[in-house]
Amino acid sequence: MKKIRSIHLLIMTVVLHAMSIISVSAEEVGSAQVVLKPAPVEMKQFEFLIGHWDLLSQRFAPDGTQTGEYKGKWEAQYLDEGRMVFDQVTWFNKDGSKESYFPTLRTFSPKTNQWEMTYMSSLKYMHSQSFRGQFIDGEGHFDVDVSLTPKQSALAKVRFYNIKKDSMDWVMKFSFDNGKTWFLGEQITAKRVR
Repeated sequence: MKKIRSIHLLIMTVVLHAMSIISVSAEEVGSAQVVLKPAPVEMKQFEFLIGHWDLLSQRFAPDGTQTGEYKGKWEAQYLDEGRMVFDQVTWFNKDGSKESYFPTLRTFSPKTNQWEMTYMSSLKYMHSQSFRGQFIDGEGHFDVDVSLTPKQSALAKVRFYNIKKDSMDWVMKFSFDNGKTWFLGEQITAKRVR
């Protein structure tokens, strides 16, 4: 019984110590309660994506040969009173069956002055380790560290461009040699449905 009490006491001591390290004092934040700020104006930079889109994707091997062409849909909406964008891309095989599904969360961080994003693919290993960037001259430019398998990752560059009310283009370039050489991995043409 004494041993169990000692273990509980040790656990509580460790937990309280950890909490004291990561906690922020009331003076540091101005009050004991933190109020979430309104969405930064930069959140409007992704407003063009909100809605429903039809997609055509062409995918390429490192040598430039086309490996596939897929139709898909892209749906996006604001979350958390405009502080986040949630979007989901679904790709279909020629027989209409689902090929893949990619949900993404996006938010603008005033502290880093960048978009911070993350995505995953259902039932696949592929996901983003790091995904951030900015809009420059009306185009979105984002750098991604992508885990392709448990042992293989790649650098990627994503670009949103030719952004219009009812259409846009998107490309992703990959590098498997830490940025020395790049190849076009995928290009998407999007047309707004609503």
